[in-house]
Amino acid sequence: PRPRRPYAQRKPKGYEVGHPGDLIQVDTLTVTLGPGERIQHFSAVDLFTRFSLAEVHTRATANLAASFLARLMVRAPFPIRAVQVDGGSEFMSDFEEACERLGVKLFVLP
Repeated sequence: PRPRRPYAQRKPKGYEVGHPGDLIQVDTLTVTLGPGERIQHFSAVDLFTRFSLAEVHTRATANLAASFLARLMVRAPFPIRAVQVDGGSEFMSDFEEACERLGVKLFVLP
């Protein structure tokens, strides 16, 4: 069975993105630099303004994703109301708890 996601939800049909911070797409990408050499690219893009933030780490963990979210909240020039993520493990546990603690809605793509 899938792990339980107590705070995350599916984005409702017709969810309006009409203001900065209404929905931020957050994702990670594994970039292979050479044999046995990989980095994790964390990115966040506001779907209204296209404001973006990116960081590079050696791993993609829920703790690092939660820290990335905290830095995003400080650096974004507007309040963040919701984030949308894929079902990656880096967006569970610590990340989900951070969203709840910060009052940010968390939408998970199917």
